[in-house]
Amino acid sequence: AGLEADALFARSLGFDGKAAISPRHVEAINQAFSPTEAEIRYAREVMAAIQKGEEAGLGVVSLHGKMVDKPIVERAQRVLAAALQPGLEGEDE
Repeated sequence: AGLEADALFARSLGFDGKAAISPRHVEAINQAFSPTEAEIRYAREVMAAIQKGEEAGLGVVSLHGKMVDKPIVERAQRVLAAALQPGLEGEDE
């Protein structure tokens, strides 16, 4: 429980990984730093909204009543890139 909590805390601070001193720790660390299904779903919504906005000539769009601008798009791109790691993307599709 300590490793998982520590990894989740590190993630909440903006870290995207953690060193492991034992191979037994790798799975827990990977799980803590992997995007959740909800994060992946939201990132897809962001990318769809921004694409639709770009097609309409907009620089900023709204999604669920919130502004979606460049930093939000960049975060969505990072989430989707992480989701392409083995075991995350496409298993439920």
